[in-house]
Amino acid sequence: MFFGFFNWLLKKGVPYSLSIAIVDLFMAVLAAIFGAFIIAEKADFKATGTVMVLIFAPLTLVTIFVSSIFLKHGLLRIFGIKWEEKIHKVLNDNIIKGHILPDISDQKLLELYNSLERFKKRMFNDFIRCTSGVVILWILIEYLASGYQLRNVFIILAGGFIASVMRIIFGIILFDILAYPARKECKMLLVARNKHFEETHFITLNTKLKFFIILTILTLATFLFLVYPLTPILIMFSIVTLFVMGLLSHLIFNSIYKALMEIKESAEELAEKRQAYFFSGSSDKEILDLSQSLNKTSQKITDYQEKLEKTKENLQERVNELDRWYKLTVGREVKMMELKKEVKKLSEDKKINK
Repeated sequence: MFFGFFNWLLKKGVPYSLSIAIVDLFMAVLAAIFGAFIIAEKADFKATGTVMVLIFAPLTLVTIFVSSIFLKHGLLRIFGIKWEEKIHKVLNDNIIKGHILPDISDQKLLELYNSLERFKKRMFNDFIRCTSGVVILWILIEYLASGYQLRNVFIILAGGFIASVMRIIFGIILFDILAYPARKECKMLLVARNKHFEETHFITLNTKLKFFIILTILTLATFLFLVYPLTPILIMFSIVTLFVMGLLSHLIFNSIYKALMEIKESAEELAEKRQAYFFSGSSDKEILDLSQSLNKTSQKITDYQEKLEKTKENLQERVNELDRWYKLTVGREVKMMELKKEVKKLSEDKKINK
């Protein structure tokens, strides 16, 4: 859904970097809903007389932060004004409708790749600044408007923390998906042009597994906040739920990780030996399909190597034959020259004798 909307924005001519920021806004709203549930249920803004703060403060702060981010990502390009941060300018200038310009120079291509690599870190920093900024300023406004009461401060802090963590997790995963095609295309062009580049990773599979566990904990924490006061049965249910989700996540991750490590070992074996077989203990269809495809590729490489060696042997035999023929031919030529010299000498001796 999000990727389809992202492609639709690009086809409509929305700048690449701005399109990512727009789609990311929907994920930010989704994350904010979790925190809003806690704040709306547990905070008492009527008692502190800060109902207007509840209504206008978060909306105003979010509008300010989102507008500043959109401006950095190239919002003014919609009005024909090319003004944005340098990293976003490189992306917006060289990625049009989701594809890199075909006539891009080598220097610009390298600059584009470096910008894509830096973009994910820049987005991560924006996630932290935006979410933490909204929460901190909202708490400060509430604290001052309520006459220095702490009644709602801790509720806003708890809800804001949950929303911030979810927003960061959603944003990182979403950006990884949206920027995937551009990163791949950029790497393929660099390889085709024989340009050196270094691949850097921003996140690991193990970290993504932890994201899943963290989201489970935060979701459960939100639920527990809403149903307070807690009962012993509910507490036990929550503990069992966390244990089951954590165990299930660990088992799923391990099955995928082992399959990937098996494929990596087979690939290293193929680089060292004549032939390697990609077999996995996994029963997952996708892993088995990948294993079969890699085995076919390995067999084709092996067949090609054998044909290459046979061709090399045939060429060597042909070279040997030519070498023998050359030596034989040169030997005959030398003998012919010697015979001609001998005949000439005999002719000269005959003339002298006469």
